[in-house]
Amino acid sequence: MSPLRTPSRTPDPFWKSDEKLGVTATFATGVVTGEVTGEVRRLIGAIVSEMTRQEMQNALELKHEDHFRKAYLLPALEANLIEMTIPDKPKSSKQRYRLTPLGKTIRARSIGSDS
Repeated sequence: MSPLRTPSRTPDPFWKSDEKLGVTATFATGVVTGEVTGEVRRLIGAIVSEMTRQEMQNALELKHEDHFRKAYLLPALEANLIEMTIPDKPKSSKQRYRLTPLGKTIRARSIGSDS
């Protein structure tokens, strides 16, 4: 029997890579929590501290805002891998984004698996 986990700790995921689906994570509960696409993986790898949308887009060398929002930003927000610094004002000119604890965990695991 495994030791009790505190509710605030995220269970260790089982990682699986698929060319069509990207990277998926299955947690100890056996529930698939969602897919981490290659685009989202690139985004969480590029985020340094808090960044504006334009800073993230520049870091990834992407020119088209619509593509960035649909393929990178929105999926990362929906997967709870990044969060807004001003969630009550999503269109604020001062809006920035940062990694969530889950995003930091996935980034750390991705970096570890690349080496």
